[in-house]
Amino acid sequence: MSSEETADYFQQKSEEQIIQWMLSNLSTEQIKECLQSEEPENITSQKITVDNIREYCSGKKYVIHKIESDIVYFWYLQGNSWVYFNRPVQKFPQFANDPDADECDNTTMLTDKDKSLKTINDLTQYKDFENTLKDYKSNIDMSWIEVDGLSQVDGLSQENKSTKDKLTDLRTYCSGKKYVIHKIEDDKVFFWYFEGGKWKYYKNTPLSEFKEKTKGQGDSDECGNDTEIEASEVKNAYNNNTLDDETLIEQFMNSKEEYEKLNINNLWIDSLIKSIVIQRLFKLEGDLSKIFNFIPILIESVTTSHVNYYYINNNGIFTEKQVEISELNNELQNYADELSSNSFFKISSNNTVQEIKEFVKTNFNELFQETDYSSDLRRIKEVYTEFPLSENSPYFMENLIKNMSFGTCNKKHSYGEAFSNNYRSKIITNQFGAKTTMYFKKGFFG
Repeated sequence: MSSEETADYFQQKSEEQIIQWMLSNLSTEQIKECLQSEEPENITSQKITVDNIREYCSGKKYVIHKIESDIVYFWYLQGNSWVYFNRPVQKFPQFANDPDADECDNTTMLTDKDKSLKTINDLTQYKDFENTLKDYKSNIDMSWIEVDGLSQVDGLSQENKSTKDKLTDLRTYCSGKKYVIHKIEDDKVFFWYFEGGKWKYYKNTPLSEFKEKTKGQGDSDECGNDTEIEASEVKNAYNNNTLDDETLIEQFMNSKEEYEKLNINNLWIDSLIKSIVIQRLFKLEGDLSKIFNFIPILIESVTTSHVNYYYINNNGIFTEKQVEISELNNELQNYADELSSNSFFKISSNNTVQEIKEFVKTNFNELFQETDYSSDLRRIKEVYTEFPLSENSPYFMENLIKNMSFGTCNKKHSYGEAFSNNYRSKIITNQFGAKTTMYFKKGFFG
């Protein structure tokens, strides 16, 4: 074949075909010589496309969605579910059978077991998944993919699904909406819905009512677009801790923990309120319950994962500690056990309830009167003023911090003319109905 015929021959070939020809017809040394020679002017490198990646990954556990800014977005088959990922395009094959690719290697080849009914991990992506399959070129066989996505989106009511799976699917489907799904029993849904500034509990709602909305039938079905909620709105409802049935607070918290483990609606899980609720729900027994209304800690601050608080140590001294929020309940249980065996908190003829309370208050004042702790004390006051543990006891003990007791007031205060001209008074009420007067500097409009 002449050089002219050779150039003609390769002009009609793709880069992949040229590489395949070289691998089939040239020795290793000849290939090296080709690579070391100058690049032919008529052969130019091309940017890899989504169709290239789809072709290189065909026959493997991948459905390639798109490429954006050199990032490949794709679904990967994990067990019985298609899960969405993204990776740099450099991680994928740059040509067929690329031995250096991290993705779409030979360990991801399909087996007969993979070619069975599957589900979509994120139900909201079902349409994208379906459209992506349609977008594949006809030379790539994707007919082996059978997805039970439509019935999931339509109602999550497949007979072959466990109640646990139905619950997870429903929580995912209703994520970002004004719902906290509690449980499913006999295809009846129990859930909280945020309305009127509180979480209202609904029972025995047919699962089918969550189904019809996805078909676009009617406006009164559950989890529709009109029920979307901003994270700040849900946080506000949670901060107020207002359930229409307060006896369900423990179930409410447990449901939210399950959401957290499933990585659903993490934005509205407030670390501070979560810690406060753990303190509220902890039950003290015996003599301790006569001394403390709640477990005797003072939460000072939180991060997304940890809570910082003061507790009374074995010597009756307030001590600072930080633990993971997930471990707080266990920490408080251990702390309660230590308190019950501590001689300081044993009620006897020589040790009355009032004497123990005064002892605690004295140690509290001794620590927090120091300048170094003034900022911590301020934050503690702010925490329990906004989120009191109960109506009668914002802190774990009544009147622990007297100057911060939330007083009762039914009339706006009045001062001199100059004060009244510059400030307006407003009665505010906390979640337990206690009132006080706050003063706000007047703006241009008063």
